[in-house]
Amino acid sequence: MNVPSVSVEECKELLDKNDENAVLLDVRTSGENVMTKIENSVLIPLGELQSRVNELDKNKKILIYCATGSRSQIACNILQGAGFLDCFDVRDGINAWQRAGFEIERGEVNNPFAQLFGF
Repeated sequence: MNVPSVSVEECKELLDKNDENAVLLDVRTSGENVMTKIENSVLIPLGELQSRVNELDKNKKILIYCATGSRSQIACNILQGAGFLDCFDVRDGINAWQRAGFEIERGEVNNPFAQLFGF
C-alpha cells in the first residue's frame, strides 16, 4: 500500500491549528515514550496497534510518528488495512521533530538508556 506522509513542519502546522480532527499517534515503545514524546500524542506501540485499532476514530486524520519513520510507515499500512483513509507517516519521526527545534516533553532523563542515546 502507498503510505502518505507529511513533514514534521506540516505536522506541527496541523497540530498548531488545534484541529480536533487530527490525532498524533506515537507507535514507539512505552519505554521510548516515557523518555521523550511530542505533547498531546496518543501512545499505541506498533506491536499492539493491530489489536487496538478500535481505540482510534476512522473519521479523524491520524498523524503517526516513531523514532525515525520506519515503524510509522508500517503503522500506516496497518491502519489502511483496517479501513482508515486519512493516516499519514510523519517523515523521520521524533528525531526530525527535535532537529527542527520543535518542543518535546522529556521524562526519565536520569534513565541510563536515555543518557546513552542522548534523550
